[in-house]
Amino acid sequence: MAINALPAALGRIACEPPTLTQNGAIGKSPQQLEATVSVIYFLLPLAALLVAGAVIGFLYAARDGQFDDLDTPAIRILFDDQPRPCSRASNEELS
Repeated sequence: MAINALPAALGRIACEPPTLTQNGAIGKSPQQLEATVSVIYFLLPLAALLVAGAVIGFLYAARDGQFDDLDTPAIRILFDDQPRPCSRASNEELS
């Protein structure tokens, strides 16, 4: 009997329309809305600082020559390394 009552209770909860408060928000008190809006006063300047930092970093890299040659580093891996000559110290250690 309790198993049959569960779907009816779930259907009743899901089908009920949301209740509106006096200020038009769905289920939030004025204090909750005020706390939600006050976060924007922190997040907007933080986002502006992050964007400014990214722009300054890009301009610094562009003026420093970071983006001057994009092809050579990719091709350099294909060239064989030149063999290094053995040093005298390493030859003496082997004998």
